[in-house]
Amino acid sequence: MGRQETIQIHPMCWEDEPDTQAISLSAFDHLMPRIYVLITLVFALDASVNTSEIIEHLKAGLEITVAQFPALAGTLQTNEEDGSLWVERKKENTVDMIVNWQNGEEDTELPTYQELAKRGFPAAMLEGDKLLPQAVTAKQLFRGDNDEKDTPVSTFQVNFIRGGLILGIGVHHSVSDGPGCDGFLSQWAENTRAIKDGNRLPRFNPMNLDRSRLNSTATPTATRMQELSAKLPTFRLVKEPPTLPEGFIMPSFSPTMYHFPKQKCERLKNDCKPSNPDAWVSTYDCIMAVLWRATTRAKIPMLKPDMDKKINLTHAVNNRKILDPPLPDRYLGNAVSLAQVTPMAIKDVIAEDALPAIALAIRRSISRITPQSIHDLAEWVAGIENKSQININVDAFLGMDLAA
Repeated sequence: MGRQETIQIHPMCWEDEPDTQAISLSAFDHLMPRIYVLITLVFALDASVNTSEIIEHLKAGLEITVAQFPALAGTLQTNEEDGSLWVERKKENTVDMIVNWQNGEEDTELPTYQELAKRGFPAAMLEGDKLLPQAVTAKQLFRGDNDEKDTPVSTFQVNFIRGGLILGIGVHHSVSDGPGCDGFLSQWAENTRAIKDGNRLPRFNPMNLDRSRLNSTATPTATRMQELSAKLPTFRLVKEPPTLPEGFIMPSFSPTMYHFPKQKCERLKNDCKPSNPDAWVSTYDCIMAVLWRATTRAKIPMLKPDMDKKINLTHAVNNRKILDPPLPDRYLGNAVSLAQVTPMAIKDVIAEDALPAIALAIRRSISRITPQSIHDLAEWVAGIENKSQININVDAFLGMDLAA
């Protein structure tokens, strides 16, 4: 029978911290859906490994890393008047690191490492509600489901399986995006390795915590807000969440992970080659073009749309390298802009020869993300009276748009 233990992690030197700290979030942090970024990392373990040592090393590394990234030890708070967000960190706050032993011969709740490796570690076999507490894995589709007061910013779960270990991480999306979580995980890994080997801790860049460059120092006038709203079609204000049709039953979903071999990517890129010899598209543009066309085709039998209806693709672009100077690689926060393709008719998206045009439209949407557009979006957020009303402007749920 499997068993669980919850270890409450205090940040290193927590006794010296003030009783309460308020950690400000940036304008871009207010743009994200109120869900958790969920990550799983799978490692092979030798049968002779000492699991107690692994736990102690991970714990010691996490104590240091959460002290370096203090927002992760706090709770998310919302101002009920204007919808603004911040993180409250109290001296006595801890972070949960749950240890889940599922590595006995009789334990079958989780797959073995060998089973995962044989199938290429498919997402369908990495069930979030078994690898992390349900509080962070449930209700992922609708904004507002995680708006309770004192929402923990982060939680961690170490799952020992036969032949390996699955590390589950949940970080609230209002505090960080995926690249930010990756930077935190890299720091945790390096700290843990240094502790295990008895070496000096690696350098930590304090600028990883500086969110000021994704804020606006100016509050725009009403006229300026009209200008910004016209320039920024990817977000809208929604006062009341949409209601589902009467009798609607959510269809079942299953995650799928696709692998694109290099040879197939080269073939795809050739299929997406623009007719203009001066134009260029990336492999990413081509994969997104195939994804948009395929998902659009798949929705048609259920939604039965007008083929002349115009739809859009909205996708994330990392701002870290676009800003000048760039943000640190391990910046913890949301540094993502949403690029939106110029709307296209459904019949044009699903056409057999559509890929070159779609890929080029995706490339053009990315090129519109500039330091100026990033500044404009931060200024727009500063001018919104109730930031809880900010939503992504996409008709993807029971609609024909795609957000990726």
